[in-house]
Amino acid sequence: MATGDRQMRKRSRRRRSRRRAIRQRYGIGLALVLLFLAGGAFAIRRVNDRYAWSRLKESQEATAAEDYGWWGARGQSLSEEGQEIFGEERTPPEVSLEASDYAGWRRLLDENQVSAAFREGAEAFAFDSGSRILRQSEGNVAYSPLSAYQALALAGCGADGETEKEIFRVLKVEDRETLADQCRKLYQQLYYAGQWAQKQSETYGGSGERDQIWLGNALWVSDQVQIDRDYEELAARCFFAPSISIDLEDPKAGEQMSQWIAQKTAGKIHAAPDLGPEDRMVLMDTLYFYGGWRYPFREADTQKDRFTLESGEEVSCLFLNKTIENGSFRKGEGFTVAYLHTADSKVFFLLPEEGKRLEELLTTPELLKEAMDLEQEGWSVGEVTWKIPRASFQSSIDLRGFLQDMGLERMFGSTAEFGRIARGPLWTTSMVQKTSIGLEEDGLEGAAYTVLESEAADEEEEDPPPHVDMLLDRPFLFGVRWDDEFWLFLGAYRDPTAG
Repeated sequence: MATGDRQMRKRSRRRRSRRRAIRQRYGIGLALVLLFLAGGAFAIRRVNDRYAWSRLKESQEATAAEDYGWWGARGQSLSEEGQEIFGEERTPPEVSLEASDYAGWRRLLDENQVSAAFREGAEAFAFDSGSRILRQSEGNVAYSPLSAYQALALAGCGADGETEKEIFRVLKVEDRETLADQCRKLYQQLYYAGQWAQKQSETYGGSGERDQIWLGNALWVSDQVQIDRDYEELAARCFFAPSISIDLEDPKAGEQMSQWIAQKTAGKIHAAPDLGPEDRMVLMDTLYFYGGWRYPFREADTQKDRFTLESGEEVSCLFLNKTIENGSFRKGEGFTVAYLHTADSKVFFLLPEEGKRLEELLTTPELLKEAMDLEQEGWSVGEVTWKIPRASFQSSIDLRGFLQDMGLERMFGSTAEFGRIARGPLWTTSMVQKTSIGLEEDGLEGAAYTVLESEAADEEEEDPPPHVDMLLDRPFLFGVRWDDEFWLFLGAYRDPTAG
């Protein structure tokens, strides 16, 4: 095909993607692209899409089920037609548990708990990479450390030699077997948590009482490359990635990948790599997060007010407003941190003192970790007055430079060793993460909780409870932590007027 035609097709795809992105009002999502080159004749790209803080209304779910075919509103399983196109779907073993069998579900989740060492390694990676990225970023930015970790894990399982050592050192793991097995347990833990949420939704109506997190992986393989069988088996067993045979030179290949991603994310993401004539294999990973504020904000309380930028300029934006009597917060040196609940996650907000810049809290990984660490002394329970911008923005991060600063040099050069994936030279040329953020009154659909408000104490008999104002009317940091284990997102919000 002529070069001009290919460029026109790429520009057209980008325009369509931009138009689709504008139509998405809610959610956190990301696209992570990990591009490998092998002597100019072999390429692997990885796309990782995540959505969190998204509200899927019933009408949106019906549209997703209709428009995105085989997956339905939640993207659970393929029909025979879908399997013919996308190959055999890989999922953990199915279980037969009732929604009300709390002990059974907890036992299943406990059986798939990852090790403390794996959690600690993932957390260290989160704050090491996150502090670098947020400190050097401009404007609004969101970063998913768990997504980046998973991408490196999948690549690392196909590496050997010095490349393997560098990746394992950054991920804080000892060997391939441990890394693959821990990733398998994490996948299964999230999968079964999602299964439980679906059972609750089907039994009790609504969206159930748990956050929903769905992972998906796939290997799109051209007949012009011979993938290593051991790596293919490991990807299927530990990352639940089917191998899908496809003609990557077919103009429809990108559309099929975009359709697969849309199905995996309930229609929230429409994206595909820009395929070239040298591409021989594409690795895709998706994550879909669906939850809701435990105590939703009332839309009637949403009001316009002023937000002060880092330059001192004031701009107008909408703020969510609410007072919670039994909130958790901590006042540290130069900042205040507090969090809100979804069903299974905590959303942290870190507000520097007036006159203090975000970068001062990001100078080291230790500072950021300490600020958001629940084990630090000084946490209080009391009245928290919340004022949060109703936000929607997108960001894109080129991770290559940050990862090189952390010690991942070899994988980005022609001396990289990825011989466990396929024969021949293979190295990484780019690693890019794209995110889309939305904060709304409901957070994410699915919170069905009753707020029990306590009576005020008699001032003569007992001191009043502590109080803090979390008035996020100037730049702040945020983080989303699932089940007190993994950081899904770390971000900085600096400007309500930035898209």
